[in-house]
Amino acid sequence: MNYLVLLYENPANFPSDEAARNAQFKAYGDFTEAIRASGHFVSGTPLIPMPDQTRTVKTSGVRNGPAHTIPEALVGTYVLDCKTIDEAAMIAGKIPAAKTGSVQVVPFMDM
Repeated sequence: MNYLVLLYENPANFPSDEAARNAQFKAYGDFTEAIRASGHFVSGTPLIPMPDQTRTVKTSGVRNGPAHTIPEALVGTYVLDCKTIDEAAMIAGKIPAAKTGSVQVVPFMDM
């Protein structure tokens, strides 16, 4: 079964120096390679977590910024192929965002 994993972090906490940013990118790269090797990786997408780069669309119209005003922004996604949500959550707990932000695991609905 596939699970969507949503990664949230506070953009104010992003590393400001190049060495720290490179270390963070390496941690994500290492995680991605590990789940590729284990067969759990389906896809992954880093996102631009800047409020001025997002739009929220509702039937009442379009507004700039995210749908909710919270300190954490959606910074990326993974799609994992796992047997259970508990397995997906265990794997998601190894994502760097789980240490500094939060990670949500959502099962796909069969259609």
